[in-house]
Amino acid sequence: MMLGSDPAAPELMTTILCQYEGALRCTASHGPSGSDLSTDAPTDNQGLGERFSPTDLVATALAT
Repeated sequence: MMLGSDPAAPELMTTILCQYEGALRCTASHGPSGSDLSTDAPTDNQGLGERFSPTDLVATALAT
C-alpha cells in the first residue's frame, strides 16, 4: 500500500498559496484555516514597512 493512498488518511502537507502583489508585497493564504497573511519589505529594503517583513515572520516563528 502506498503512503497516502487511503482516502481516510490525514493530509501529509498543509497547502499555502502565495502571491506577489507588487511593490515588494506578498500575500499567503493558509489552506486549512483560510487565514491570510501579508508581508511588506522593510523601509531599508525599499519597501513601505507597513506590514510584517519576511524576516520578522522568521523571528516570530522561532519565538513562538
